[in-house]
Amino acid sequence: MSLGACGDDDTETAATGDEPASSVTAPETSSPDTTDAAGASPLDPTDLEFRPVLQLLPPGGSGDGCATPEDDWAAEQPVLAPQLEDGQEVACFELGPGEADGAVVESAAAQEDGLGNWMISLVLTSDGIATFNESTRACFDGAPTCPTRQLAILVDRAVISAPSINAPEFERDQISISGGFTQDEAEALAAGLG
Repeated sequence: MSLGACGDDDTETAATGDEPASSVTAPETSSPDTTDAAGASPLDPTDLEFRPVLQLLPPGGSGDGCATPEDDWAAEQPVLAPQLEDGQEVACFELGPGEADGAVVESAAAQEDGLGNWMISLVLTSDGIATFNESTRACFDGAPTCPTRQLAILVDRAVISAPSINAPEFERDQISISGGFTQDEAEALAAGLG
Protein backbone atom coordinates (compact mmCIF):
# COMPACT_ATOMS: atom_id res chain seq x y z
CA MET A 1 0.00 0.00 0.00
CA SER A 2 1.11 3.51 -0.43
CA LEU A 3 0.12 7.05 0.16
CA GLY A 4 1.54 9.17 -2.56
CA ALA A 5 1.49 12.18 -4.74
CA CYS A 6 -0.54 11.64 -7.87
CA GLY A 7 -0.22 13.42 -11.16
CA ASP A 8 0.86 12.81 -14.71
CA ASP A 9 4.35 14.22 -14.51
CA ASP A 10 5.64 13.05 -11.15
CA THR A 11 5.41 9.26 -11.39
CA GLU A 12 8.05 6.97 -12.73
CA THR A 13 8.57 3.24 -12.74
CA ALA A 14 9.71 2.04 -9.35
CA ALA A 15 12.86 0.01 -8.98
CA THR A 16 10.78 -2.97 -7.92
CA GLY A 17 9.11 -3.14 -11.30
CA ASP A 18 5.42 -2.62 -11.76
CA GLU A 19 4.35 -0.03 -9.19
CA PRO A 20 4.62 3.69 -9.92
CA ALA A 21 7.06 5.43 -7.63
CA SER A 22 5.76 8.14 -5.37
CA SER A 23 7.22 10.32 -2.70
CA VAL A 24 5.51 8.26 0.00
CA THR A 25 5.64 4.49 -0.17
CA ALA A 26 5.48 1.50 2.12
CA PRO A 27 6.22 -2.14 1.67
CA GLU A 28 2.97 -4.04 1.67
CA THR A 29 2.72 -5.99 4.90
CA SER A 30 -0.61 -7.57 4.07
CA SER A 31 -3.57 -7.25 1.81
CA PRO A 32 -6.14 -4.85 3.17
CA ASP A 33 -9.42 -6.12 4.51
CA THR A 34 -11.74 -3.40 3.39
CA THR A 35 -14.88 -5.40 4.03
CA ASP A 36 -15.46 -3.53 7.26
CA ALA A 37 -13.87 -0.29 6.09
CA ALA A 38 -15.57 -0.08 2.72
CA GLY A 39 -18.95 -1.65 3.30
CA ALA A 40 -22.10 -0.85 1.40
CA SER A 41 -22.96 2.24 3.44
CA PRO A 42 -20.80 5.36 3.11
CA LEU A 43 -18.47 6.17 6.00
CA ASP A 44 -18.69 9.21 8.18
CA PRO A 45 -15.65 11.32 7.24
CA THR A 46 -14.49 11.28 10.85
CA ASP A 47 -13.99 7.50 10.49
CA LEU A 48 -10.78 8.32 8.56
CA GLU A 49 -7.69 9.15 10.60
CA PHE A 50 -4.00 9.73 9.93
CA ARG A 51 -1.78 8.82 12.90
CA PRO A 52 2.00 8.40 13.28
CA VAL A 53 3.20 4.84 13.88
CA LEU A 54 5.09 4.53 17.16
CA GLN A 55 5.78 0.82 16.79
CA LEU A 56 4.57 -2.34 15.10
CA LEU A 57 3.48 -5.12 17.45
CA PRO A 58 2.63 -8.75 16.73
CA PRO A 59 -1.05 -9.66 16.30
CA GLY A 60 -2.78 -9.37 19.67
CA GLY A 61 -0.56 -6.51 20.78
CA SER A 62 1.22 -6.94 24.09
CA GLY A 63 -1.14 -9.69 25.23
CA ASP A 64 -4.11 -7.55 26.21
CA GLY A 65 -5.46 -7.36 22.65
CA CYS A 66 -4.85 -4.84 19.94
CA ALA A 67 -7.92 -2.61 19.87
CA THR A 68 -8.17 0.39 22.15
CA PRO A 69 -11.71 0.38 23.58
CA GLU A 70 -14.08 2.83 21.91
CA ASP A 71 -14.58 4.80 25.15
CA ASP A 72 -10.80 5.29 25.46
CA TRP A 73 -10.21 6.26 21.81
CA ALA A 74 -9.24 9.92 21.62
CA ALA A 75 -7.37 11.97 19.04
CA GLU A 76 -4.99 13.42 21.62
CA GLN A 77 -3.66 10.13 23.02
CA PRO A 78 -1.85 7.03 21.73
CA VAL A 79 -3.97 4.04 20.70
CA LEU A 80 -3.62 0.45 19.54
CA ALA A 81 -5.20 -0.47 16.20
CA PRO A 82 -5.21 -3.72 14.23
CA GLN A 83 -4.54 -4.36 10.57
CA LEU A 84 -6.90 -6.99 9.20
CA GLU A 85 -6.70 -9.46 6.33
CA ASP A 86 -9.80 -11.49 5.50
CA GLY A 87 -11.25 -10.49 8.87
CA GLN A 88 -8.21 -11.76 10.79
CA GLU A 89 -5.75 -9.56 12.66
CA VAL A 90 -2.34 -9.74 10.98
CA ALA A 91 -0.59 -6.87 12.76
CA CYS A 92 -1.06 -4.49 15.64
CA PHE A 93 0.07 -0.88 15.53
CA GLU A 94 0.80 1.44 18.43
CA LEU A 95 -0.13 4.84 17.07
CA GLY A 96 0.55 8.33 18.33
CA PRO A 97 -2.00 11.09 18.72
CA GLY A 98 -3.87 11.93 15.54
CA GLU A 99 -3.85 15.46 14.20
CA ALA A 100 -5.72 14.83 10.95
CA ASP A 101 -9.02 13.02 10.42
CA GLY A 102 -11.71 12.81 7.76
CA ALA A 103 -12.59 16.47 8.27
CA VAL A 104 -9.44 17.39 6.28
CA VAL A 105 -10.82 15.70 3.14
CA GLU A 106 -12.55 18.00 0.65
CA SER A 107 -13.23 15.25 -1.90
CA ALA A 108 -12.27 11.68 -2.74
CA ALA A 109 -12.54 9.66 -5.94
CA ALA A 110 -11.71 6.10 -6.95
CA GLN A 111 -9.31 5.91 -9.88
CA GLU A 112 -7.59 3.21 -11.88
CA ASP A 113 -3.86 3.76 -12.30
CA GLY A 114 -3.66 2.46 -15.88
CA LEU A 115 -2.21 -0.87 -14.75
CA GLY A 116 -5.50 -2.26 -13.44
CA ASN A 117 -4.84 -1.16 -9.85
CA TRP A 118 -7.43 0.90 -7.98
CA MET A 119 -6.64 3.79 -5.65
CA ILE A 120 -8.42 6.64 -3.91
CA SER A 121 -7.36 10.16 -4.91
CA LEU A 122 -7.88 12.74 -2.20
CA VAL A 123 -8.19 16.51 -2.27
CA LEU A 124 -7.63 17.98 1.18
CA THR A 125 -9.00 21.29 2.43
CA SER A 126 -6.66 24.28 2.58
CA ASP A 127 -6.51 24.05 6.38
CA GLY A 128 -6.40 20.26 6.21
CA ILE A 129 -3.25 20.10 4.10
CA ALA A 130 -1.40 22.23 6.65
CA THR A 131 -2.41 19.84 9.45
CA PHE A 132 -1.62 16.80 7.30
CA ASN A 133 1.81 18.21 6.39
CA GLU A 134 2.66 18.74 10.08
CA SER A 135 2.29 14.99 10.51
CA THR A 136 4.20 14.09 7.35
CA ARG A 137 7.03 16.47 8.25
CA ALA A 138 7.44 14.87 11.69
CA CYS A 139 7.48 11.41 10.12
CA PHE A 140 9.87 12.44 7.35
CA ASP A 141 12.25 13.78 10.02
CA GLY A 142 11.88 10.69 12.23
CA ALA A 143 10.82 12.91 15.13
CA PRO A 144 10.13 11.28 18.54
CA THR A 145 6.42 11.62 17.75
CA CYS A 146 6.95 9.46 14.61
CA PRO A 147 10.08 7.34 15.15
CA THR A 148 9.17 4.71 12.53
CA ARG A 149 8.74 7.38 9.80
CA GLN A 150 5.38 5.77 8.99
CA LEU A 151 1.97 7.43 8.93
CA ALA A 152 -0.96 5.08 9.44
CA ILE A 153 -4.21 5.55 7.55
CA LEU A 154 -7.16 4.24 9.55
CA VAL A 155 -10.77 3.65 8.62
CA ASP A 156 -13.16 2.59 11.37
CA ARG A 157 -10.21 2.32 13.79
CA ALA A 158 -8.42 -0.31 11.67
CA VAL A 159 -5.16 0.36 9.82
CA ILE A 160 -5.61 0.04 6.06
CA SER A 161 -2.11 1.29 5.24
CA ALA A 162 1.01 2.48 7.05
CA PRO A 163 3.28 4.00 4.41
CA SER A 164 6.78 5.28 5.05
CA ILE A 165 7.00 9.02 4.52
CA ASN A 166 9.61 9.93 1.92
CA ALA A 167 8.78 13.62 1.44
CA PRO A 168 8.28 16.39 4.03
CA GLU A 169 5.09 17.78 2.51
CA PHE A 170 2.44 17.30 -0.14
CA GLU A 171 0.15 19.42 -2.30
CA ARG A 172 -3.49 19.26 -1.25
CA ASP A 173 -4.70 17.84 -4.58
CA GLN A 174 -1.97 15.26 -5.17
CA ILE A 175 -2.53 12.63 -2.48
CA SER A 176 -3.60 9.07 -3.13
CA ILE A 177 -4.15 5.90 -1.11
CA SER A 178 -3.35 2.77 -3.07
CA GLY A 179 -2.74 -0.92 -2.70
CA GLY A 180 -4.86 -4.00 -3.07
CA PHE A 181 -8.28 -2.40 -3.56
CA THR A 182 -10.87 -3.85 -5.90
CA GLN A 183 -12.92 -1.36 -7.90
CA ASP A 184 -15.91 -1.86 -5.58
CA GLU A 185 -13.78 -1.36 -2.46
CA ALA A 186 -12.11 1.78 -3.86
CA GLU A 187 -15.45 3.26 -4.93
CA ALA A 188 -17.12 2.50 -1.58
CA LEU A 189 -14.21 3.94 0.41
CA ALA A 190 -14.04 7.06 -1.82
CA ALA A 191 -17.81 7.56 -1.43
CA GLY A 192 -17.47 7.39 2.34
CA LEU A 193 -14.53 9.80 2.45
CA GLY A 194 -15.72 12.36 -0.09
